Amino acid sequence: MNYYGARQKADKRWDYTCMNDGKIWPVGYCYDAGGSHHDTKEEAEECYRKYLLDNRLQLKGKLADQQHRCQICQEYTDRYASVDHMTYPLCDKHRNREQVEQLFGLVGEIISS
Repeated sequence: MNYYGARQKADKRWDYTCMNDGKIWPVGYCYDAGGSHHDTKEEAEECYRKYLLDNRLQLKGKLADQQHRCQICQEYTDRYASVDHMTYPLCDKHRNREQVEQLFGLVGEIISS
């Protein structure tokens, strides 16, 4: 199992990390920067949230033979946006990064296999 979350390092700085079999490493922009660069847990979580939005946001999803209500205006749509495994039915008008940022919310601890 992979356990993702903000963790404080020995130098008292924070990174968003993955832990598996007792090994811990920074992920997202924390990995790109070489780690140990956030003053708070919240900064590390926001850093990973931004990474997900910048790198894993998809705006061209099509629902298979279904119509759902747009999460913003309630109009029916067969389209969606997604970030990782989170999906948001959104009409053409609202299927953009700004709307998804508002819906995506905070990033905390994540467990995956």
